[in-house]
Amino acid sequence: MVFFHERDPAETELQPVAGDTSGVRASVSIPDELFRRADELARRLGKSRSEVYREALADYMSRREPGSVTASLDAVVEELGGSVDDWVLAAGYGALQRSHW
Repeated sequence: MVFFHERDPAETELQPVAGDTSGVRASVSIPDELFRRADELARRLGKSRSEVYREALADYMSRREPGSVTASLDAVVEELGGSVDDWVLAAGYGALQRSHW
């Protein structure tokens, strides 16, 4: 379980964080097993725990931002040539019409 302790942003001082330009220190409670796994991952990747946690949180948030999946799919289509034939477009549109959002 993760707990965040909220503070007034006006009272929050940016403190230097090793390996980063600046940041805010936050205390977060996580299960022991998750901590051990993150610690092992950091060691394997040659990164600090803070780097692993920052990257994980950034990835978590980007996956939940509106339009992030669409933007990722658009990038793949562009990388593959950017063209979609009419049949694929019609089939995709039909599938969306039948889906319950």
